[in-house]
Amino acid sequence: MGRYLNPNNNKYQNFLKEKYVVDKSMLLNNILGKIEQNKRFLCCSRPRRFGKSVTAHMLAAYFSKGADSRAIFEPLKCVKDKVFLTNLNHYDTIFMDIQAQFVKAKDQGADPNKMLQENAVRELKKAYPGWIQGDENLSEALAVINAETGNEFVIIFDEWDYPIRELAGNSRERLDYIEFLRMMFKNAEAQDYVRLAYLTGILPMVRSKGQSAVNNFDEYTMTDPRVSVRKRVCGSGLSAAAAMFAAAGDRRGVEMEPGRRHGDHPDPGEALSEFAERLLRRDSARGDQLREKDEGAHLRDRVCGKVMKIKCP
Repeated sequence: MGRYLNPNNNKYQNFLKEKYVVDKSMLLNNILGKIEQNKRFLCCSRPRRFGKSVTAHMLAAYFSKGADSRAIFEPLKCVKDKVFLTNLNHYDTIFMDIQAQFVKAKDQGADPNKMLQENAVRELKKAYPGWIQGDENLSEALAVINAETGNEFVIIFDEWDYPIRELAGNSRERLDYIEFLRMMFKNAEAQDYVRLAYLTGILPMVRSKGQSAVNNFDEYTMTDPRVSVRKRVCGSGLSAAAAMFAAAGDRRGVEMEPGRRHGDHPDPGEALSEFAERLLRRDSARGDQLREKDEGAHLRDRVCGKVMKIKCP
């Protein structure tokens, strides 16, 4: 059990203790199905405050060898079939908050890409002292371990797009980060050592320039036609919020705007989905305009980063 390799389940366990909780555990069954179809590179793109980090911590609690999460998932909605139980706490899991790593490196005057790899490799060396020397980059270390042991890894990067959206297009840290992603997920050996790669971010992916390093990922956004399925398994709609209030014994309902409640609209979940779709399309269009104007422009998230009031149509 470490900070980056095989974290415990404390963060997700603490989340489940809150009064208002949306059960997103059925997403695990969905992801396990994707893995069985050899779709192991997944990215979740959503605006802020839509539960990306909570979902990432749930995945870590489920896959990590450093946790014993059977009791945590037992009362949740996920289907506890043979596949679910076989994969539960079965894999070496690397969890990193990319934004936190870059902010910390800036405070320390360190190279963020070098620091985040050293943090993970240091713990891999402790777990596999016979094969890891400590001077390898992260992708090389994972490839060596896989070649020697056959072990596969679950890799979870929360806020993966922080360097893409916050750093200048020509900055050395940003360019090095893109190369790091390419080494991690686009090299031939990644197909062997990656059991699951799961990224969370704000900006929708684009298939050119900086984000080409992750163009082998299947992306899940709220503008995707499969949004109705994700609402059921991810709890992204207001209908899920209403269920959350009910489970907590709160009869106030979901306040859409002053004087209007959840039941006043035939399908408030759809209202939220339509709003999110407009939000992400606007953000994506804005990003395209910036790139047309200047490929090296500093792309920032001005739309999804705002707290916006959701109104019924």
